[in-house]
Amino acid sequence: MIICRAADKAGYIPAGAANLAEATKLVQSAAFDCITLDLSLGRAAAGDLFSRLDAVACKSKIFVVGDRDTAECRETLRIARSLGLDVEDPVAKPIDVGMLRYALEQLRIQGALQRGLAPVGV
Repeated sequence: MIICRAADKAGYIPAGAANLAEATKLVQSAAFDCITLDLSLGRAAAGDLFSRLDAVACKSKIFVVGDRDTAECRETLRIARSLGLDVEDPVAKPIDVGMLRYALEQLRIQGALQRGLAPVGV
């Protein structure tokens, strides 16, 4: 919910998923500007989701939420990068909502500029 609120305030229309099955349905049915993945789902679930994102040729920016100093987080990032997914360095917990919102706003502005559009609502 915290991430969805930050995304909403950054100008996105957030779609939340509470588990891997919900996340899989979402990524298979729509294209997203960015995706956040909380490692509390577990490394196996993250790897499975990354495989599914690779299968649908996902070009979304991916923000992994978790402790960057754990082997689980490092391995998750390695898997994502080995698949060629556009994954950012981890967002640490507890989440700095202001920093996350800023990163999301910058991503939205960058996307608008790449498409030749003027960003709205920043």
